[in-house]
Amino acid sequence: MGKKLSKRHGAVGVNSYIIEGIKSSALVRYLCQLGIDTGNNELKGIDEIIKDFEIKKIVKSPARFDPIKLNDICGKIIRHTCDEEIINDFNYFIKSNCLPVLTKEQQNKIKLALPFLKIRSKNFNELYQQSEFILIKDHIKISKENKKYLNNQNLLIIKNLSNKLKNIKWSKETIIETIKTFSFEKKIDFKDVAKLIRIAIVGTTNSPGIYDMMLVLGKLEIIRRFTILER
Repeated sequence: MGKKLSKRHGAVGVNSYIIEGIKSSALVRYLCQLGIDTGNNELKGIDEIIKDFEIKKIVKSPARFDPIKLNDICGKIIRHTCDEEIINDFNYFIKSNCLPVLTKEQQNKIKLALPFLKIRSKNFNELYQQSEFILIKDHIKISKENKKYLNNQNLLIIKNLSNKLKNIKWSKETIIETIKTFSFEKKIDFKDVAKLIRIAIVGTTNSPGIYDMMLVLGKLEIIRRFTILER
């Protein structure tokens, strides 16, 4: 339900929420809802909120600040915001947190990936985490719990799959068909192959869908990452 608001409870400044990845328009809309009954439309614009304002809509009960609700609203707004604005806000988040500046190529790939990144992100911090498969430049850091999967047998699977992928047209349909056919021919459970692909691409099994990542990164980069894992 959240905590009651108080000027003495040590709340952080507004800019701190921006640094944490909350979109500014989401913060404004959420704060409006703390004191005004805006109905069920959480995406209502500020101009519309002002236009519809009436004294009788002021909430009488003490406002409670709920970070979960704030992030839910932020996620909805991110999903309904144009890609260009998201990239601009994302760059501001990166700058505010002193993170490495995105290259033009990285920005283009993130923009290409936004359709599936948006639905997995409730704020820009989560968007950054989901984008890490794009931000990797050289060495892929394998998470500790996933190193156990990199035995000789599984590395050979990655090598054989890499050889198959080298010779295909790079489209989502052919990638899906190639991986499924490979799993069937090698008598390997598809989910086990998918797990190895995730580890090879991003170093963890928690990531966006493998086909989406492979399509965004491109054939050369995928083969490069598979090759790194084989060594």
